Amino acid sequence: MGLQLIVKAERKKIEKASGSLTPECEIFPVAEGLFGISIPEQSLSSGGKMSLYTNLNN
Repeated sequence: MGLQLIVKAERKKIEKASGSLTPECEIFPVAEGLFGISIPEQSLSSGGKMSLYTNLNN
């Protein structure tokens, strides 16, 4: 199972924070200013979950 998140941010910031994982992620609007992110487990193993969390928090 991958990772599913809901974040409050602009889509461009999410794409920048997810870096090389962006093409493998599904990013979709949930509500105004909120986006869902779905990242496959295989992508997390290679990209690093903590790295993604750190980038999203900055």
